[in-house]
Parts: sequence; C-alpha cells; structure tokens
Amino acid sequence: MICPKCGTKMQDGSKMCIRCGSIVYANGMVLNDFQSNQNNQVNNQQSQNSQMNIKQNNLKQNSNSKKTLSPFLIVIIVIVVLVGGFFALSPIISTFIISNQINQAEENAVKDIVYGVFDAVKLQYTEQLYSQNTDVQYEGDVTSLNLSGTKPDSGRWSIDKMTGEVTIKDVVYETYNYICNGTKNDLICKKK
Repeated sequence: MICPKCGTKMQDGSKMCIRCGSIVYANGMVLNDFQSNQNNQVNNQQSQNSQMNIKQNNLKQNSNSKKTLSPFLIVIIVIVVLVGGFFALSPIISTFIISNQINQAEENAVKDIVYGVFDAVKLQYTEQLYSQNTDVQYEGDVTSLNLSGTKPDSGRWSIDKMTGEVTIKDVVYETYNYICNGTKNDLICKKK
C-alpha cells in the first residue's frame, strides 16, 4: 500500500505512514483528508449561512436605500422630463411663433394696400368738392376707385358728411384671401 498523502510505500496492513504520520484507512482515505472533508462540509454550511445573511442584509440595505433615493430619483426624472420636453417642444413652439410673425407681417402688408383705398376715396371726394360739374358722392364701390396698386375685388366705402372720415366695409382681396373693415385709424383685416 502507498500513502496517498506523501506517496511513501507502506507495509501491508499498516495504518500509519512512517514518513508523514498520516493515518490511512483500508479504503485509502487519510485521516487528515477525512477531517478536512468534514471540516469542508462544516465550512461550506457556515459559508452558505453567511452568504444568506449577507444577501438578507443587502436586501435590507437596498430596501432602506431605495426609500432614501426615491425622492431624489423622482426629482431627477422630473428634471429630465422637463428638459427633454422643452427640447422636444421647442421646434413646435418655434414654428408657432414664426407662423404668427408671418401672419402678422402679411396682415400688415394687406393693411398698407388698403390704406391706398382710403387715400383714393379722399382724393376722389376732394376732387368732387372742387369740381362744379359733378355731385359729391358719399358712398360707392371700391372697385370703381382709381388705384395705382393692387385693386380690391369687392367692397364698399362711405364718407361721414360731418367729419369727412372714410369707412370701408367688406373690402376683399382674393389674392391675399383677406377681408377688411373699418376706418383708417381702426382698420381690421382678417383672413377669409
């Protein structure tokens, strides 16, 4: 028989190695190995118990840390959503602002054209006052006015006999798709 621990040849029937002192059983197992196996089993059980305790402690710590992190995480999420929402909506907001500016510029351009109607009515009225051959008109169709710019497609004008203020009603510019009403100082033009 050979000592499984140190490899020394042992006498048959001997239970102890003379070189390393290991006690060897008939099945070839060494007493130190047997104790080691038993110790390993005990150590494994203790290790498993210890690992379970560590896992339970970690779970407790994680649940405690989640409670303290929740408000913080909520604040971070809200900030991210708000900032992301701003950047996501900024093209829409910009488009809305630019669209409003374009519409306002277009409306102002139409008003500038309509001011020519007021001037043409005043000129016609003044010419009629100084002409002895014609009757003075206090109302009329805007399409009959002598205009040098863009002419309206339809609408009426009138002059207040007391103040001489010109008022237009339902003056339409199909090209621009606008309809205008009011006096020169209180002119309202809207898209049709």
